[in-house]
Amino acid sequence: MKILIVDDMETNRDLIKQVLIDAGYAESSFLFEESADKAFNLLGIDGSSEPPDTGYELDLVLMDIAMPGTDGIEACKKIKSTERFQDTPVIMVSAMSDTKLLLLSFNAGAVDFIAKPLNIDEFVVRVRSALKTKQRIDQLKSQAN
Repeated sequence: MKILIVDDMETNRDLIKQVLIDAGYAESSFLFEESADKAFNLLGIDGSSEPPDTGYELDLVLMDIAMPGTDGIEACKKIKSTERFQDTPVIMVSAMSDTKLLLLSFNAGAVDFIAKPLNIDEFVVRVRSALKTKQRIDQLKSQAN
């Protein structure tokens, strides 16, 4: 299982990682990027001709909204418009809780929106739910093949 955490603040990335480790997720489950543009590079959707052979399936993206360069909403659109990641859930995690941003996030393809500061119990439950949904989708696809 791989969870990509994209946030320009290292303290936020570390907090999310620690919360999920405390909830039982393995430390090896996490990938980190400080910007959407670096996440695109990691995922092979940065416009390069050949995506990297990452050797993993991405199961979840936890994405901040306000970041330098490409913001999280535009990043979500780009990730979800890539066939390889269409079924990968994206959860927006942001200190900005404006209703307009919530709507823009869902319209971009996000499956959830979690406000910072994190309510840890709620955060863990929502992450588990998104991962279970992804697992079910993967099972259905493998059965169909």
